[in-house]
Amino acid sequence: MPPSLPYRLPESTKEQIAFLKEILNLPYNVFDAYNNKPAISDEKAIQILTGVVLYHHLNRSQKHEVMSLLHSELRDRPAINLFITKITDPMVSSYWGLWAKSTDELLADLEFLEAISSALAFAGAGVTFDTFRDVYKAATKKKSYKRGHPVLIVLLYGFYYNNEGAKKAIQEELYSRARNH
Repeated sequence: MPPSLPYRLPESTKEQIAFLKEILNLPYNVFDAYNNKPAISDEKAIQILTGVVLYHHLNRSQKHEVMSLLHSELRDRPAINLFITKITDPMVSSYWGLWAKSTDELLADLEFLEAISSALAFAGAGVTFDTFRDVYKAATKKKSYKRGHPVLIVLLYGFYYNNEGAKKAIQEELYSRARNH
């Protein structure tokens, strides 16, 4: 069975840190010295980064260990807050932290979003300006629809583009994982 988060880490510790910081979209200097305090060791940096990436797949005591490590090893409050934000963002919106989802979860989400795209395409929601203009003209032709329908059309197309954006983000994450192997 393939791993649920199939990231293959580079060989060297420095490259591993750089790779994990890239996945989490962290600043390059997040582990540097601060207020005359030395920078943390590479081993602790790896522990923190892997703990954050795997946080949502850990049991309760392991999550507590990650939080304790953050508070004991990081030197400043902004860095601690940055890592806690990385942990909590996927709780707010799962699309803010696709790196935290397992491959199976990503594939299930992609399948669901594909079904929505198919339903919208079947309903006639296209992606061109011409189709948007044609639907708008048809909807506003009758006087009784003149007030409410344009808003509904904008919402429908907004939903369509949001759905397409989420699909693209999931596909890019899956590609990144596949490319990494």
